[in-house]
Amino acid sequence: PILKKGVRVGNVIHGPEAKGLYKVQIGQAELFVTDGHPFRNQLGIVRAKDLKPGDRILAPNGGWVDVLSSREQLALPGTEVWNLELDGGDDSENAHMIVANGIVTGDFFLQQRVSGRNLLELAGFYQK
Repeated sequence: PILKKGVRVGNVIHGPEAKGLYKVQIGQAELFVTDGHPFRNQLGIVRAKDLKPGDRILAPNGGWVDVLSSREQLALPGTEVWNLELDGGDDSENAHMIVANGIVTGDFFLQQRVSGRNLLELAGFYQK
């Protein structure tokens, strides 16, 4: 959505997920993602578990859209998750953003980048 060009999928990651998934809803669109799945808000990249209703995340048109809800759902036995890692040509955030079911989200590369970081660090207040 940001680069406005096709990007090759470099890797597909899939497997069972023991924890519950987060249901992120934007208007009529919704995604079920892991707690650490990345989204871009106005401060930067944040995890699904850190999204709150009223937060604004990147929209496919380049603007911002309100998160209606982001809440954990119970894990169902045998739930399998799939994630993509884009080969965007560089390590910039823009090269690793995709639209899934009408919602802009990051790929596995960005998920790994934000794993273990908290909101203060993501907002640039301190670094590890």
